[in-house]
Amino acid sequence: MINQSLSIVLSDGYCEKDMRSRIAIAKQAFMNETGKWDIELKKIIIKCTVWSIVLYGAVTWTMMQADQERLSAFEMWVWGRIEKISWIDRVTSDEVLQRVQETRSILDTVRQCKLRWIGHILRHDSLLRDIVESRMIGKATRGQSTYQCLATSQAKTAGL
Repeated sequence: MINQSLSIVLSDGYCEKDMRSRIAIAKQAFMNETGKWDIELKKIIIKCTVWSIVLYGAVTWTMMQADQERLSAFEMWVWGRIEKISWIDRVTSDEVLQRVQETRSILDTVRQCKLRWIGHILRHDSLLRDIVESRMIGKATRGQSTYQCLATSQAKTAGL
C-alpha cells in the first residue's frame, strides 16, 4: 500500500522535500504497476496512477527552475523505463518521446492545475484569497515577491 497522503511543505513555502518524496513514491508505484502489458496500456496506467501520485498537492508548490527540471527528468525517466532504455545507451530525450509517441506534459499539467486552483480561490471571498492577493495587514516580508504564484500563472497564460 502506498501512502499518498504524505505532504511536506516547509514554512518558507518551498516544495523540494515534498517533490522528492512524491517522486520516490511514484517510482516505487511505477515499478510495482508495470508488468508485461501493451505499451498503450502502460501509458494509461502511468497517467492515471503515477502522475496522480507525483502531482498530489502540486497546486501549492512554489516551483523554481530546479524543481521544474526535476519533474521533467522524472517524466523522461518514466518514458525511458517503458521502452527499457538505459541511461548508458545515450538516447536523447526527443528520441525517447518519439519512441513512446508522447510529448512532455507533466509541467503543463501542473500549470493547468495551478490555474484552475487560482481561479477557484479568486472566485470566492475568503482568507485564502486575501493571502493570494497579498491583502494581509502587517509589514511585508523579506525576499521574493508574494505575487510570484500569480505572476507565474499570468505569464504562462499570456503565452497560451
